[in-house]
Amino acid sequence: MQNALRVALVLCLALPAAADVLRVGPAQPYSEVADAVAAAVDGDLILIASGTYAGFTVDDKALWIAAHPGAHVVVGEVAVDDLAAGKSLRLTGFSDQRKGLSLTNCTGSVRVHE
Repeated sequence: MQNALRVALVLCLALPAAADVLRVGPAQPYSEVADAVAAAVDGDLILIASGTYAGFTVDDKALWIAAHPGAHVVVGEVAVDDLAAGKSLRLTGFSDQRKGLSLTNCTGSVRVHE
């Protein structure tokens, strides 16, 4: 429980002040990660509840996409396209990426953390 609270605190403190949190999962505003990514703008956090989700593409957006602390999140292929220099994408806490990660025309930073 304390670890989950620490992770949640770190997530909150690491976000820019204007960032939104978009929630994905059952009974959440977004049922698929792809829908949250489409609605997100640079600087947003996409927080994913436990579950299995289809793959998604991030096209030139600086985001933090993270499993909710303690969640078991399985996703299909994650594609990152055209991430511009100076932008950063973080993928954090996925239990399994079924089809891997592909990067196309990216000069920005992509970080993957378990």
